[in-house]
Amino acid sequence: MSAENTTLVSPPQELLSPTAFCLPASGGGGRDSYDMVTSPDARISALTVVTHDFWESLTFDEYNPVTKATTPHPRHGGDGGDHVFPLTLGTDEYIYGLEGRYGTYVDYVKFYIRDRKSGAFRMFEAGNPHGGTHTFTYVPGIEYELYGFTLREGTYIDAIGPCFRTS
Repeated sequence: MSAENTTLVSPPQELLSPTAFCLPASGGGGRDSYDMVTSPDARISALTVVTHDFWESLTFDEYNPVTKATTPHPRHGGDGGDHVFPLTLGTDEYIYGLEGRYGTYVDYVKFYIRDRKSGAFRMFEAGNPHGGTHTFTYVPGIEYELYGFTLREGTYIDAIGPCFRTS
């Protein structure tokens, strides 16, 4: 991702720890935002991406095993799109990396998923894998899990940056 267009949205310190970090979302459009699970015990349990030519919107749910509550997070991006890409993570699954393509907006993202118990891996893809002229890769390792995002958003998802913590 291009360093000259990089911005980093600062999440609240109480959501970060010495073993957590957010990577920058690159791109020039949209407004800065962030969204992440609200408790150290919570995890992302579902993710939905809606696209047309670009990523139109992103939403996710968090599950807290202590309270047994599932909480939907707000939609990021716009209201358009006609292709829905839903992902539900199993009880022991987590996202440990992502890569994708972007131009003016996010076109495509591939998420890397691992099951803690079985060690099995799988991928989830959303968007147009042939769109965009730039690529990005955020795969810090299987010892990290995705727990939120930094974003640039408006009518579309302009840019996406992952927030990771130790798994």
